[in-house]
Amino acid sequence: MSISMIKTPMVDLQKTAKLSLAKHGVEADGKGGVKVRLVLDHSGSMHSWYQAGAVQRLTEQVLGLASTLDDDGTIETWYFESKVSNAYEVCLNPTSSGEKAQRRRWGRRPTVAELDPYYIGWVDRSHPLQHWGSTNYEAALKAPVKFQKDSGDEEPALVIFQTDGAPDSAIKARDMIRSLSGENTFFAFVVFGNENDSVGDFMESLDTMTGRVRDNVSAFFTGDLNRYATLSDEEVYDGVLTEFVKKWLPQVL
Repeated sequence: MSISMIKTPMVDLQKTAKLSLAKHGVEADGKGGVKVRLVLDHSGSMHSWYQAGAVQRLTEQVLGLASTLDDDGTIETWYFESKVSNAYEVCLNPTSSGEKAQRRRWGRRPTVAELDPYYIGWVDRSHPLQHWGSTNYEAALKAPVKFQKDSGDEEPALVIFQTDGAPDSAIKARDMIRSLSGENTFFAFVVFGNENDSVGDFMESLDTMTGRVRDNVSAFFTGDLNRYATLSDEEVYDGVLTEFVKKWLPQVL
């Protein structure tokens, strides 16, 4: 089945992100203040979403948001399945690296560090380097927080956490969310799918989960692949930003 994804120019994504932020009371100027990062599900059930271009579309939406909140035009990105990848970079502006081009001519697959980070076509370049596996939330939740600490970042971080299924272990995932609830990181789950399945039950359980310093999670459901293909950028941004801006951000600023 062929599904046509909405393709929005980056300049329009940035405008829509800025309008959504303003609607929620944040005036963003692209000069920094909030780090935006991305975690992408690479479990076996995600095949069709990658093939249809849905993961590339979300990556571009997140970069559009990041470039209004952050100041470097780059998002750190992780793939996860049974394990979690090293951090990739996805950037707003094209790079010119003769060394990377030469490696591609030699026909060798690049490593994470060597991969061209320019956002256009980034998912098709990067995701074939990853294994397909299960859905290890625990490792994927921990990775961006560790990166932030290792980098010495003190700004609050918004991590868009994309998934299409419930975790391998709900207990371990909830324990990790509790342990990270005092950190300077908020996890906005973007769920590829509908609320009436196992991942919906898990996300609902997070709303009533006790033992946290503060509520550090939200969830936005895109609907199925056909629905996400026509979902507006504004709806995605509103789904990601509402709880982050109104409830979490005032507690850490």
